[in-house]
Amino acid sequence: NEGRKYEEAVTLLEAFEGGAGSSAMSVDGYAVLMAAHGGLGHWEQALDVLGRMRRRSVDPDQLVYSGLADAFGTGLQWQRAISVLDMHPEGMVPSHGAYTFMIAGCTKCGEWEQALHVLTDMKVRSKDIQRTQYNAVIL
Repeated sequence: NEGRKYEEAVTLLEAFEGGAGSSAMSVDGYAVLMAAHGGLGHWEQALDVLGRMRRRSVDPDQLVYSGLADAFGTGLQWQRAISVLDMHPEGMVPSHGAYTFMIAGCTKCGEWEQALHVLTDMKVRSKDIQRTQYNAVIL
């Protein structure tokens, strides 16, 4: 069962993060944890991971934000999904994956106009729209 695999991955990563005597988990570890929550649509837990990162002074990267957008989109939280656009620090362009997750979250909720807004943002920021993002809007 795919969901069970994600749950096991989350449990292992969270155990690693809090392990006695362990060094701080890297941004890569948090990105994997965020992706696991994203695949399950666990947006509350994904927000918790982001909060833990901030408390530990670990700066999120594109993969972390992409996983957060996935969690929101899969969890049918389209407003929160598109809020990820504003979470990226200045100079960091959202990844294609993050845009795809945001667009998919909007379309799953019937918010195609918002999906077009995200697509427009992508065109302005990255100027490199791929077939995946167009398909996410129309499918």
